[in-house]
This record gives sequence, C-alpha cells and structure tokens, in this order.
Amino acid sequence: MVEGCAHVGQQCRFTARGGVRSHARAMSAARRLLWSASLALGCATAAVAAPNELVQGSAEDEAAVVLQVRKAMGLLDAGEHGIAWDQASKALQDVTPRLAFIAGTKSIRLVLGSVKGRTFQGIGFTKDLQGAPPGHYAGVLVRTDFENATAVEEKFILFNQAGQWRLAGYFVKKRRSSSSGATQ
Repeated sequence: MVEGCAHVGQQCRFTARGGVRSHARAMSAARRLLWSASLALGCATAAVAAPNELVQGSAEDEAAVVLQVRKAMGLLDAGEHGIAWDQASKALQDVTPRLAFIAGTKSIRLVLGSVKGRTFQGIGFTKDLQGAPPGHYAGVLVRTDFENATAVEEKFILFNQAGQWRLAGYFVKKRRSSSSGATQ
C-alpha cells in the first residue's frame, strides 16, 4: 500500500451515490477517515486516538464542505497547489510551510497523472480531533481514478475557521498492483 499526504458517538451519515449506508459501516469508514485526519496537521507520526464522537452535519454544512472540497480538487487538478495552500485553514498553514505543501502535493499528483473520474464515498463531522486545534472538522472520502492509478482514495479534511470550511489536510492512498496484477 502506498500513501501520501500533503500535511495537513451520536450519529453519522455517509452517502454513496445518493443512498445512506448502514450505520455500522458508516461509523467504521468515518472513524477511519477522521482518525487519519488527526495525522493531517503536520503529518504527525505519533499515535493518535480516534475521535470520540462523530455527528451528522447539517444539510447546510454538508453542502458547504462538498463545495470547498470541489474547489480544492479543482485547484489541485489544475496544478494550482500554491493557491490551494493560500486558501487553506490557518491550522494547516501554521504547521506546513507553503513550499512544503506545494512540493508534497505536486509530487503525489505527478506520480498519479491526470484525473479520469471521481466518486464521493462519504462525509463525516467531528469536534474532537486529537492532536489538532479545537474546532469543527469534516472529512470527505473520494474514490478517484487517475491516469496512472485507479481506485485511489483521496481524503480531504476541512476545518471550520470563522464560519468557513477550509482545507486542513489532503491524503492520497493507492494500492500497488502485485506482479500477478492483483491489487494489494
């Protein structure tokens, strides 16, 4: 498995193609997504606990988060890595220098190639992201097919800063193909 990062309960809801997944499956995916978000702020390597509480976001918050993720996708897809950092949360900017973010995201995207298609897999919210500044966080999981890799998992972590959702972390995970062609 290859991973990359660019530094960075009550109820939960994960949507998949307009439907709602089972609560247990959604909780598992949301915990995994938001736990990895704990590593987004500075790509910390220390052990970090999973968030204590996942909550369903309001329709307004979900729409705002998806809009911001689409904007971040557009900037990264267009090679506008510096602008993506400029528009990111202060939490990300405080722990990740602009040039490090640019170098990290560019190197990840260079290997993967251009985007061929995306499918939103889910969204989750938490107020408790250990190792990160206090506040409201959202995690969005996207399945992406790139020119050089298919079924890649992109994770976008957003932080609500002064009423606006801003990028706080970006992760990419792809599986390597074995010599037999099977995905690991």
